[in-house]
Amino acid sequence: MELLKVLVATDFSDASQAALEAAYLLCGRFGATLYILHILEPALGTTTREAMDTAVEEMNEQLRHVEAAAPHPSQPFKIKKVVMAGKPKTAILEYAIRKNTDLIVVGTRGRGALARTVLGSTAQALVRGAECHVLVIKAGVSAPLEKPSSSLATAASDLEAPTE
Repeated sequence: MELLKVLVATDFSDASQAALEAAYLLCGRFGATLYILHILEPALGTTTREAMDTAVEEMNEQLRHVEAAAPHPSQPFKIKKVVMAGKPKTAILEYAIRKNTDLIVVGTRGRGALARTVLGSTAQALVRGAECHVLVIKAGVSAPLEKPSSSLATAASDLEAPTE
C-alpha cells in the first residue's frame, strides 16, 4: 500500500486529537501529504466566516500540540488544513474521493451499541462508505505520541518507506 495522501477528520475532540497524532506519525514516516479536515454543520443553511476562522484556529492549536510532542519526521511532508460546510459523514467521504486519498484516519469515542444505534457513528459510516483504507483510532487507548513504543509506532516503523 502506498501512502501519498492521508486525510484526518477532526471535530477537536480527544478522539480526533488521537487520530491526528496517528496521521501525523504516518505522514512523517512516508512523506505523505496530510489533509486536516473539519466539517461545519451549517445552522439554518449558513456558515459564517467567523465560524470558519475559529475552526482554523482550533486546527492550528491541535497541530501545535502534535508537533510539540511528535518525534522529528523521518521524511518531510505537507500539511493542508480544510474547513467545509456540510454533513460530516457525506462531506468527509466526498472530500476523500475528490482528493483521491489513500487513507482516512478518524477517531472514535468507543461508545456502546445503543449509542451507535441512536446517534449513528461517523467512523462506522466511513469504514463502510470509503473507497480507500480507513484507520480508526479509539480515544482513551494510549495515544500514539504518549508511548513511542506503541503498536502504531511499531507498525509504522515496520512498513517500508517509499523508494524513489
